[in-house]
Amino acid sequence: MDNTELRLMREQITSDFQMTWKMMGATADSVETLRKAVDQGFADVAERLRQVEGRMRLTEQRFDAMLQAVENQIARAAPMELVLELRARVEALERRPPAA
Repeated sequence: MDNTELRLMREQITSDFQMTWKMMGATADSVETLRKAVDQGFADVAERLRQVEGRMRLTEQRFDAMLQAVENQIARAAPMELVLELRARVEALERRPPAA
């Protein structure tokens, strides 16, 4: 092998290695960009899930408050029904003619 062939081989090897490390660098940049996009996507999903969690918690609290209000209304209504029933009995007794 003469010097010309060695020089050509060296140039080809240098060219091949340069092309390879440049492609590796470009691939690494692409992977890094993709990683950042995926990380941001997961962060967005996590944030949205936290928002849904908060809304669900608030909805549960509102629903609980509504049920409590209904329970309170029922508790107040039951004695009122008894009062109305007693009032109706008293009125019925008042309309009765006196016993002889």
